[in-house]
Amino acid sequence: MPSEKSPYLERNRGPTPPIDFDDLRKHLPSLGSQHLAELLWVRAQQDDVLAKALTASVAIRSAQGDWQQAKDGVDYDCHFPDFIRYTEGGHGMILDEIKNSLDFLSAQGQIDSAIRIAEHAIQRGQEVAENFEDDWDWISSLKDLMAWVEKPRGGT
Repeated sequence: MPSEKSPYLERNRGPTPPIDFDDLRKHLPSLGSQHLAELLWVRAQQDDVLAKALTASVAIRSAQGDWQQAKDGVDYDCHFPDFIRYTEGGHGMILDEIKNSLDFLSAQGQIDSAIRIAEHAIQRGQEVAENFEDDWDWISSLKDLMAWVEKPRGGT
């Protein structure tokens, strides 16, 4: 038996999206990399977490073995001077992008450089962890980064 709220919910829900959110990801490549880059760039101007995640990735990948440039990128991306409320989630994405960039460096044979960057990112990540009211996302990504450091050392 339908709830008394059903007619109200149906009237006030708004239109149904034309494509399921899970299917959206499958269709994103059809937009083209240049258009997606433009969308990310525009959105990153309003989204500090996205901007830092993209900056982390680009700074590390473009450093070409330049430790100072990679370090500066990590320092910038892990700088949170203010207390971060639990409503401001998603910061773990920054560390996830650092890890993705380290995978990129490792695939290019720059394992020692990647490990050095990872160790610095872990140190910085631990230093700022106390700035998060709800640090679950940050700590979870930090643990993934720590596990990443342990993984390549076995093969070096």
